[in-house]
Amino acid sequence: MRAILLACGILVTAAQAVEAKTPRFAVIDCDMRGCRPIGPEVQQPKQHHRQAKRQRDRGHKVSPVVSRDASVKARTVGIVEHPQGCPRTAFCGCGVAVKVFGKPIRDLWLAANWFRFKSAQAAAGMVAVRRHHVFFILEVVGRDKVLAYDPNSGHHQTRIHLRSLAGYRVVDPRSG
Repeated sequence: MRAILLACGILVTAAQAVEAKTPRFAVIDCDMRGCRPIGPEVQQPKQHHRQAKRQRDRGHKVSPVVSRDASVKARTVGIVEHPQGCPRTAFCGCGVAVKVFGKPIRDLWLAANWFRFKSAQAAAGMVAVRRHHVFFILEVVGRDKVLAYDPNSGHHQTRIHLRSLAGYRVVDPRSG
């Protein structure tokens, strides 16, 4: 009996040691509801409901993380510089115009004006647009996920992060 208990204790200790050595990586996923880490490798700490709500209400804070997804090629994502020539607020259309055309185009500052371009398949270089927001697709990561250059993605910040295409229409900015 003592031998069985001793063997169980050794197995539990070994399993804890292996788990402690396993690196934890996270991928940040952002959609219309906000940003959160995804993937089976992310350990979510248990939080009291009010504490979790306070953290969500602070906004889309994206800390630099590394993805193990092969298609993302383990790149760092996070907050980047404000687009040159764009206003401090309400600048998603202007920021995407700078990314696509190299300069702010006043007619494209309004996100709805991006609907005039032809629809396209999600691919690098395309733009995703919905009624009040637009972002530039850097790379397609999954069926409905893209790595995006996302001006004004929350708290007047420009981010490079994973986004869902749910609710967006993909357009080709060079089509018209």
